[in-house]
Amino acid sequence: RVFAWLFAWLLTLLVVAEAELDHLHQSEFTIVIDAGSTGCRLYVYHAGPDGTLTGKKGLKVKPGLSSFAKHPQDLAEYIKPLFVEAQELVPADQLAYTKVYLKATAGMRLVTEEQGRVIYDTVYDYLSHASGGSSLGCRPIGGGCLLAGRADTQT
Repeated sequence: RVFAWLFAWLLTLLVVAEAELDHLHQSEFTIVIDAGSTGCRLYVYHAGPDGTLTGKKGLKVKPGLSSFAKHPQDLAEYIKPLFVEAQELVPADQLAYTKVYLKATAGMRLVTEEQGRVIYDTVYDYLSHASGGSSLGCRPIGGGCLLAGRADTQT
């Protein structure tokens, strides 16, 4: 009976420890989508163990996010190529921990607050559910997927 209790306690401890370690694991990579008024550009940054930061400029898709205000259902196909390329630049074992920043300013100021919310929610849903077949771990702000809206009002 003591053995069963000890085994259950150790198993619980291992599960909790694994969950905590998973939460603390951070990727060396960061994905940034610069969502300008004329298009979205992919940037992938790598923080080296010595503190150096290197970046790679990736694909640009056109037009800008604001042009999807009246048909946000088309956003998934629009942003998919950016994340397909990101998967090629970030090692597979780090994808689930890689933060994604979507920074949009100028063009998004032209849409209503509700249209902007729908656009950001649609991008978030794509990353957290479909991700174009990727392994990107998309969680609410503070986790693996950070989607920031208007740079003048959010970080």
